[in-house]
Amino acid sequence: MKNYEELIKNVNILLADDDEDYIMMTNVFLKQIGYNVDIATDGEQALEKLQSNNYQIALLDYFMPGLNGEEVITKIRETNKE
Repeated sequence: MKNYEELIKNVNILLADDDEDYIMMTNVFLKQIGYNVDIATDGEQALEKLQSNNYQIALLDYFMPGLNGEEVITKIRETNKE
């Protein structure tokens, strides 16, 4: 059986938010506890990363420039049912 540290080192998280302080603080926290984290600062960037990378978790701000969080999810569900 795998322990917690072994499990989370294979978890990829996309963190998308236009608030630089939130991104920096949350990114550092998630990395400190062992997660792999990518960041996006707007909806288009988040959508591009979601289409080209494999993430187990996507933390999306609802109010982002361009596409909002709901629009990103709607677009990604058009091509990825997972």
